[in-house]
Amino acid sequence: KLKPVRMDELPIPNYDDYFEAYQQAKFKKLQQPRVLFETSRGCWWGAKLHCTFCGLNKESMDFRMKSAQRVLDELSTLRERYGHVTNYFNAVDNILSISYFKDLLPQLKDWQPPLQIFFEVKSNLNKEQIRFLALSGICDIQPGIESLSTPILKLMRKGVTFLQNVRLLKWCKYYHINVHWNFLFGFPGEQIEEYTKLADVIPLLTHFDAPDWGKVRFDRFSPYFTTPELFGLTNLRPYPAYSYIYPHLSEADLYRLAYYFQADFADQELISIYTQKLRNHLKYWKRINGQSQLIATSNAGCLLVWDYRPIAKSPVHVLGAFEKRVFELCDDITDCDRIISTLEVEKEFKVTRVKVEEVLRAFTDNGLVLNEGGHYLALAIMPDASDTEKWLKPIFENLILECVRDFGAKGGLDAT
Repeated sequence: KLKPVRMDELPIPNYDDYFEAYQQAKFKKLQQPRVLFETSRGCWWGAKLHCTFCGLNKESMDFRMKSAQRVLDELSTLRERYGHVTNYFNAVDNILSISYFKDLLPQLKDWQPPLQIFFEVKSNLNKEQIRFLALSGICDIQPGIESLSTPILKLMRKGVTFLQNVRLLKWCKYYHINVHWNFLFGFPGEQIEEYTKLADVIPLLTHFDAPDWGKVRFDRFSPYFTTPELFGLTNLRPYPAYSYIYPHLSEADLYRLAYYFQADFADQELISIYTQKLRNHLKYWKRINGQSQLIATSNAGCLLVWDYRPIAKSPVHVLGAFEKRVFELCDDITDCDRIISTLEVEKEFKVTRVKVEEVLRAFTDNGLVLNEGGHYLALAIMPDASDTEKWLKPIFENLILECVRDFGAKGGLDAT
């Protein structure tokens, strides 16, 4: 059993040797260094429900953290020492403490100039929390998204839904936070039919940050490793690479040494087949990352939805007053009952369930809104009026380029 660590009593790290070497390095202009800092250890979610594939923390899953003031003191000291070289700071934590939204982040947002911070977070954050991240200088995050299928997320014990994961991607796009995330597949017991749904969903999301992807591993200390029988895993064995790196070790020694494992389970030979379409979509998403747009702007009582995704059915959708209001009410995850209740309170329109459902169906048919089990989420970024020009500028620049190329192809304009 590990002795309890009083986090506030830990020393502030000293990177003097590293930065002295960095200042003398020939490559220093090619790579921006990042200062590492720590605010917590363990995982507050894993302490409640251990994600099946996670092998982090070993026996130290219990979450413990530094006080907000201690974190501020540490960041202030590190900035004073190394701020002349870099303004990038990376938290090495497994997960951001929710309590920091109340005591740490409100103080960080007053720092001038703001730090540029990376944190790992749980993916169920709402709009206000993500706004706080942005205001506090947290410009890069790694959320535990892992999948965009609620049944598969439940299989992982992630404690989030597909729509919550998409909502995070949306609000991070809105607040200009870079999202570094992974899409995992090949989980024991996953429903193959979910990948047919995923192949239909992924093309709708290409205006958000694209993920990296890969097959799930069975890591030491994860539930897959400690209780493989619960997940139908047999023949748990180290990755083949270990035997090449350590050719003189016995199988038993390799097993004791290894961190990455393979195993046998039902339908594993089909994984490469039923995930092929998904992986093709993910590759395409990665290739066009940052080029796709879906923006909604108000104009003369209407809502213009500018759809410049490859999947777009129309470059612009014009929504009348009623459609506009329903679409706005889908800006966060909602359902038909809440939409109707809000419209009835506002008393601007005559409301019937049939009318609302008809509008929602049109939105989903056009790929503008996601629907999961009667819960809806609009996919378009809806900027404030003051930001509209900034968001639409890339779209209009692309339109102009398309026109120039079109005229050039017809011989009416020099395309250069």
